[in-house]
Amino acid sequence: DLLEKLNTITRWKSGGDRPPVDSETTVRKGSGSPFGTETTARIWLKSLPDESDYDTHHALVEGLERFNADNLGANAERLKVLRAIEETGLPLQFPIVEHYMRSHASFPLARQALWRESWAFWSLLAAAWFKMLKHAYKGPAHLELQPWRAEIAARALHYVGLVMRWGYHNSQLPSAAAWQRVHNIYRMAERDGYANAPVTLNAHQTSCAHEYALTVLIEMTNPLDYRAQQIEAIAQLFEGFPDLPLPESSFESVKHTHAVDLSANEGAFVLDGNQPTGVLLRFFELTPLVEYLESNKSLSSTEDDEGLHR
Repeated sequence: DLLEKLNTITRWKSGGDRPPVDSETTVRKGSGSPFGTETTARIWLKSLPDESDYDTHHALVEGLERFNADNLGANAERLKVLRAIEETGLPLQFPIVEHYMRSHASFPLARQALWRESWAFWSLLAAAWFKMLKHAYKGPAHLELQPWRAEIAARALHYVGLVMRWGYHNSQLPSAAAWQRVHNIYRMAERDGYANAPVTLNAHQTSCAHEYALTVLIEMTNPLDYRAQQIEAIAQLFEGFPDLPLPESSFESVKHTHAVDLSANEGAFVLDGNQPTGVLLRFFELTPLVEYLESNKSLSSTEDDEGLHR
């Protein structure tokens, strides 16, 4: 029963009764990590409990938390493990998100439990990919990971952006540290020449610049004024716009209306009549996007939409 399962999840989150330990999916104390190699990780992933979507998802979230806590250096094999977790986890996350969207208006307790569960997955993936990116620059195997910096950085930006969006759902603004992380990742991508390198993520083509722009642009819409379904509908509209405004380093007064400071710890700001200065300012031309949104009537029918995120 849906409500009974959600009550169980709520008890887990509040420190109450824990789910029964499964000897095949839980690593015994003293045993090695199942995430040491891609082979052992895939064996562990195949042994996840399958009693329900929630049991499977929760076990994977706990496994991802264990992956992040493992004291193992990042290398190409570790990257394969994280890809395997992501590959298995995303199809498990989508039904949780769909249940969350359906329950949002009618079942506030269910909504909060599902928000926590889905937010935990996004947060742990964001942390995992950011940690992988740090190792791709400063870890012992950084040269081994260097060819995948664009992929790693784009994923780090993507999942940090989703964590921010899930925060908006719950009336939470991003922290200064979150903005600083987003700006720093994009600065590295720009500096090292892969900001616009194409990356495939969940069967979609994207790039670091695209993921960065999505995060910045969604914050410009004042998302706390919208419901979760509307926020996700806005995100879907942005993702579907083929000429999404990307950050530009050269200011043109006739077209640029907003800017971000890559050295700051906040989102975009509106440009006034003065000439902006600063080598770390990046500018956005929003007119084509605004015209696209005004011509698209989908936003008015978001009340019944569900599962709108990518």
